[in-house]
Amino acid sequence: MKSLLSTLLLLSVMMSQAQSLLTISYDDNYIKNAKQAVINKDPDKLKALDAFVKQANKALKVVPPSVADKDKVPPSGDKRDYMSLAPYWFPDSTKPDGKPYIRRDGVRNPEIFDYKERENIKVMGDGAINCAVVYYFTGDEQYAQKAADFLRAWFLDPQKGMNPNFNYAQAVIGRNEGRGAGLIEARIFIPVMNAAKLLEGSKAWTDKDKTELQAWFKAFLEWMETSKVGKEEMAAQNNHGTFYDASRLAMCLYTDQFSKGKDIVNNSALNRIFNQQTKDGEMPHELVRTLAMHYTTFNLEAMVLIATMAEKIDIDVYNYTDGQGRNIQRYVDFMLPYYAQEEEWTYPQIKPFDYDRAATLLQIFGVKMHTAEYIKVAERITSNNPKAKETLLGQQSITQ
Repeated sequence: MKSLLSTLLLLSVMMSQAQSLLTISYDDNYIKNAKQAVINKDPDKLKALDAFVKQANKALKVVPPSVADKDKVPPSGDKRDYMSLAPYWFPDSTKPDGKPYIRRDGVRNPEIFDYKERENIKVMGDGAINCAVVYYFTGDEQYAQKAADFLRAWFLDPQKGMNPNFNYAQAVIGRNEGRGAGLIEARIFIPVMNAAKLLEGSKAWTDKDKTELQAWFKAFLEWMETSKVGKEEMAAQNNHGTFYDASRLAMCLYTDQFSKGKDIVNNSALNRIFNQQTKDGEMPHELVRTLAMHYTTFNLEAMVLIATMAEKIDIDVYNYTDGQGRNIQRYVDFMLPYYAQEEEWTYPQIKPFDYDRAATLLQIFGVKMHTAEYIKVAERITSNNPKAKETLLGQQSITQ
């Protein structure tokens, strides 16, 4: 009897969590408050909503793409398998056929655009989240319908829906047909799952749709954890590994696997985050890149995703310090003078850095870590960019 009672209590808690999640990776209270602000005609939130409406209106005119909308055929012969080319690899000019390709970190090979799903998956993800957000804030069912169309075309279409694998992502010509690093492109699935959550309750997104999409992500998660390509990414020690855990955690939350999500945070994500840290808060794996400031920030964005999702299962990653005194704040403190442009960045950065991304992070860290200095620097960064000051979602730029 005691065992049965414990099981029933656990199921009750899990059902409560499933019902209470408004989104997967955003701060739900922030969004609920933003919606109330919109209802109250707050000018800043209305301006932010208008930006989403403009993007959603563009999406209304787009034919939802499919992973099968391509000319190149994957090695499997199945156009439903996702396929892309590694962006920083180029033909070797010393070889007659250019193979095997060689790496030029930070420089994109234009050949990547010959693989259409790399762009199409972003069209799908952006269209779905923009339309779903506008539906949530306005209740206008035409946006819900369009968001649902994007999701069904990419994932659920019986003839053209994507197979749940990334076996052929970021291939390096002459070296492999796909690799673990390609999973970084799967981060677009996080806003996709946010979109699906925001659609719940609309006429356009049925229980059947939800069940089928959850089944798809369960299958993709299993592929991530058991396939050769997925295990390669599991071993990554840089931003790739952090996003790997962020993606796994998001899929656990979307598919109501809350216990598994806690295991990922406690037994993988926390170790992965802090094992990248020096005593000064540096990320050595990112600082050797030709876009060191970008990739350090990119890794911090993955950490924000993990920390925000972990809050939903009652784990405080933002303010966690491990047995060696390591915490996320060390990373932020290391980057703060560079984000504030008070010190010169002396590591490689071959392209201009987008400081608005830093402002988004600092605003989130400032609130979550109760650190006013972070917020002050964020406000200083955005002082000349009013569009960056107010948002509806709080951190929607993350994963882009």
